[in-house]
Amino acid sequence: MTLLKRITATLKANVENVVDQIENQDAVVEAAVTEMRRATAKAKARLVRVRHDREEMEQKIAGLSKAEKQWQQRARDNAQSDEDTALACLSRSKQCREKRETLKVALARHGEAEARLEEEVHRAEERVESMARQRNLMRSRQSAADAVKTAQEWTDQGPIDVDAVFERWEGRILEAEMTSSSIDIDIDPLEQQFTRDEQKAELRAELQALVGNKKQENDND
Repeated sequence: MTLLKRITATLKANVENVVDQIENQDAVVEAAVTEMRRATAKAKARLVRVRHDREEMEQKIAGLSKAEKQWQQRARDNAQSDEDTALACLSRSKQCREKRETLKVALARHGEAEARLEEEVHRAEERVESMARQRNLMRSRQSAADAVKTAQEWTDQGPIDVDAVFERWEGRILEAEMTSSSIDIDIDPLEQQFTRDEQKAELRAELQALVGNKKQENDND
C-alpha cells in the first residue's frame, strides 16, 4: 500500500464515521487537511532518515573501494619478500570487494525504494495543497452565499424592514437640512446691512491710517 493510500485510509477511518453526523463541513475538511499534513510531515521525516541511510551506504562503499586498493598494493609490495603476507593482503582485498558488491546491490534497492517514497511524499504534498485550495474556495463561496442569503432575508422577510429604515433615515436627514436652510432664511436683512456697513467703515478707517502713516514716513525722509 502506497503512502498516499495509507494516509487516505487513515483519514477515512477518522472522519468517515462522523461526516453524516456533523453539519459543519468546514470543520470536517479542516480536520482532514490537518491530519493529512501531519501524516505527510511524518513521511518527510522518514524520507530524511532514508536519505541519510543511503549516504552512509555510499560512504561505506567508497571506503571499501579504497581499502580494496590498499590491500592490493600491500599484496604487491610483499609478493617477492613475503608470499604468505601478500596472500593474506590479497584475501583482505577480496573481502572488501565482496562486501562492496553486496552493498552496491543493497544500495540499488534502497535507491528504488527512496525514489518511490519521494514520489509518494510529493503526491501527498500536492494532495494537501489541493485540499487546502478547495477548502478556501468553498469557504469563499459559502461566505458569499451567506451574505446574499442574509441580505435577502433582511430585505424580504426579516424582523426589520430595512427599506423602511432607509426611508425614515432619509426623512430625518431632509428634515435636518430644511431646518438648517430655514435658519439662514430667518436672518434679518436689515441687521445684515448694518453689519456690512460697520465692517466696511472699520476697513476704511484702517486704510486711512495706513495711508497717513505712509505720508508721514515720506515727509520725514
